[in-house]
Amino acid sequence: MPFRGQGGSGGGGSGTVTSVAVAADAGTGGAITTAGTITLNGAGSVSTSVSGTTVTITGSGSMLLNTVTVDVFSSPYTVASGVDVVFVDANSGNITINLPSTATDGRRIYIVDQGASGVTGYNTTVSGNGNQINGNTTFTINSSYQALSVVGDGSNYYIF
Repeated sequence: MPFRGQGGSGGGGSGTVTSVAVAADAGTGGAITTAGTITLNGAGSVSTSVSGTTVTITGSGSMLLNTVTVDVFSSPYTVASGVDVVFVDANSGNITINLPSTATDGRRIYIVDQGASGVTGYNTTVSGNGNQINGNTTFTINSSYQALSVVGDGSNYYIF
């Protein structure tokens, strides 16, 4: 039984699968009338389970985080689109980090990490930029090796 991505005939490569066609004949889309097996091979660990007519595909992989380092000379810094982690160098002065002005849905996470800086008594202030962070307009990182992780729900940010 052929198994192919919608609109393509090859395998391999990379990208996001948005549609999969399963055909019982040579790819013409005829009805499946007998039992069969679909085997998925991929990087990492891929497993499948079947319950009635529902097939669940589970896999693991890796994730690449986009980072930026901010110091007193680039403060205030507004987190740019695509940035996930902000490393802060607060050894020379206080720094302000502005989260994006719209708290996006729960699929967006931001991390601000003061790391070894801050030992000189300088702080990093994280602003919700018009949104609340756990009910407050700002959150202050005031010691070394302290970090803030937040997730947005579309209206506000929440610390986790």
